[in-house]
Amino acid sequence: VFGVRPVSGETAPAQRYDGDSLVLVTEWSDVRVTDYLDASNGRAVQRAGRVDLIRVLEGTGRAVITYAPRLDFGRAPTALLVRPDGLEVEGSLDPLVLRAPGVDWHIEREAQHQTAFAEVDLSRGPVTLELRYGTGSLRPTILPEPERRRQSADLFCNWAERLDLPDLHRHAVA
Repeated sequence: VFGVRPVSGETAPAQRYDGDSLVLVTEWSDVRVTDYLDASNGRAVQRAGRVDLIRVLEGTGRAVITYAPRLDFGRAPTALLVRPDGLEVEGSLDPLVLRAPGVDWHIEREAQHQTAFAEVDLSRGPVTLELRYGTGSLRPTILPEPERRRQSADLFCNWAERLDLPDLHRHAVA
């Protein structure tokens, strides 16, 4: 589980893709979450093995973040280590970290697993979370998040432009 919900308890968000990109926007009345796979700097055509899910939280309200990875479909114990810029998953065969600078995590044990919780006040500014698979690095990236989002969206929009789409329900197919 890697979830975000507003503290207000509101349960029915609206969701949409940003144009023909794979940038997903989920909105409640006072919390907006933008998700995308980082394809900036040519990452989409580089060697497989590294995937970054970027999740940007914005708005005027407060949000609760839940991070509960379960290794080997929950058969292996999951331990989370709090680091200065995020969380490290201990015991994974492949490196797995959650970069979350400035987020104050609370760890709870559930049987053989640990789950991390945090509450953030979005009126203080956006919160960027980066779930990084294939690296143990919690260092900042070279490109700022808005540029990474733009490059990632451009890649998928340009790909969608080249598709030969049917006339019927063209937008839905894209």
